[in-house]
Amino acid sequence: MNSRSVKKRLFFLFASIFLPGLLLAAFFATHRGEPAQKNLHLDLTEEDRQEITMIIKGAVEDNSWWEAASECVLRQSLARYYTGPILNEISSEAWKFICKPTDWYWPAFVKEIKICRYTRNGLSTAVEIVEAEAKLEIKDLVLCQTEQGKAVYALKKTGEGWRIFFVRYDWNTTEKSTRTGDETD
Repeated sequence: MNSRSVKKRLFFLFASIFLPGLLLAAFFATHRGEPAQKNLHLDLTEEDRQEITMIIKGAVEDNSWWEAASECVLRQSLARYYTGPILNEISSEAWKFICKPTDWYWPAFVKEIKICRYTRNGLSTAVEIVEAEAKLEIKDLVLCQTEQGKAVYALKKTGEGWRIFFVRYDWNTTEKSTRTGDETD
């Protein structure tokens, strides 16, 4: 692995941890005092739960953005999952990633999603926000290694549906495993 690819990976990890952390801090600072709804089954419809799951899985597993021909096309692709400042940040960083040669062979997968909290304020223009946790796995297709991690997502309901406005990834507590090429799944 050359130093250029190491720098890309470090930059990608930095961008995925530091920038979302600032957004989450801002989110919780502005939403203190709003009571969380405790009974998710009554507050979220099954349709909402399915859409939230689809948005998180798409944000993690959809790699079609890698093939974007322009930053505008890339942003449109990512706008299916993200909104607000995080959409701008991820679009910008992803475009930089696309424009440089890479040896990134690590597709990501969602292993489990848990909706943790649902908040809806009682104003005439209701704001609906969901916090969800996901267990993730990335796989090195060359070395047959996997890493486990987790993510915390904050989503809000927009005119286009549920969208992610904050995400924090935690790969520091990952379990690494190596699989030899002659093992079967």
